[in-house]
Amino acid sequence: MFSKIKNLYTSYFKYEGNEQLTKLSIFFIIALDIFVLTVMNYGIDFQTKVIDNPKAAYSYDCRDTFNNPSDILSHTNYLYTRSDIPNIYDSIKKQELSKVCQTLFSKIEKVKSNIDFTEFKRDFISMSKEKQKIYKKLNTIRKNYNTELFEKMANNSGGNSIVKTRYFDLKNNYDLLVKQIESKKLSFEKNKHVQSLHTFVKSNKHIPELYKELIKNYYVKTRVLEIIFVLPIMLLFLYLSKKFLLEQKYIPHVLTKNLLIVSLIPLTISSCSLLYNYIPHIFIGKVIDFFYSLGVPVLAYYILAAVAILIGYFIILKIQKNDKIKREETKNNKLSFRINFNNNVCNNCLNKIDYFDMNFCPHCADELKVKCNHCDDLKIKSLKFCHNCGNS
Repeated sequence: MFSKIKNLYTSYFKYEGNEQLTKLSIFFIIALDIFVLTVMNYGIDFQTKVIDNPKAAYSYDCRDTFNNPSDILSHTNYLYTRSDIPNIYDSIKKQELSKVCQTLFSKIEKVKSNIDFTEFKRDFISMSKEKQKIYKKLNTIRKNYNTELFEKMANNSGGNSIVKTRYFDLKNNYDLLVKQIESKKLSFEKNKHVQSLHTFVKSNKHIPELYKELIKNYYVKTRVLEIIFVLPIMLLFLYLSKKFLLEQKYIPHVLTKNLLIVSLIPLTISSCSLLYNYIPHIFIGKVIDFFYSLGVPVLAYYILAAVAILIGYFIILKIQKNDKIKREETKNNKLSFRINFNNNVCNNCLNKIDYFDMNFCPHCADELKVKCNHCDDLKIKSLKFCHNCGNS
């Protein structure tokens, strides 16, 4: 493992010419890689979570409200007391809201501005607590005394006792509180802004179903958006990396090659995720359904395996062909040779060799050394200076 890391450093970071990448330069390259990856992730996050996102157009609070229109008539509904969690996209998300959600939240704000919910809830809680307290006292009397007898005596207007008087005072207070609580609930329900909001929610009960339709294929859409976002950046870094390699500009080549690898990370993740979601769940499912209808479902798996092998075979052939073309283009490039020299591989066939002990590659017979014009000794071919006399 250590030798691989060392070879990677020697090949891509250590420059054998007039310039060298210092440790500080390497640190800044790594820092730049991390910064670019972070920015790309933020860009992908913004593209997929805010722009063209059904969850942004129909937020949870909005679509959940249309699921239960009757809840609007309750003053305890969380919509009247909710507070938004701060988000870096808050201002943009508000603009991305659908018109129906914007209207909904506007009507909710009218209700909140018309009714002092802090005071309303305080009064309601106070009355409810008092009602509960009286109820407990009434229960205590009912357990210890014959309340049925109290009521008969009251109907006949006869009899008198402190307990009986206490019982009926509590009962009257309890009934009064029940009426007051119901009256308070009714006053909220009959409020013109609450009624307007309730009517609006009932008339748009289709919103949850509409959201389900929009979100159905959104996972695939998200992966496609991620690929579209990253692909131009990746192609730009690929072009620049190859351009600088051919021009033998080492430092720009290293920089753009690192950024190319960084851009490939989110692109690879999104592409694999898209393929994994599409191939098993859609394509394979349809193939198996087709063969199942023919009565031979097992045959589908053999055919799928054969198709995968053929596709893989042609992809590998294409990769190898492109790699061969690329090697031919850069074979005589000094930078490419320097990288191969540092890795102790043949510049022609990439076979493992020893440049100091061998004169020819044992695999392809490519010449590794030529005669030096100054000392008549053999020097490494394509390197500028002779390792024996130091002359060019």
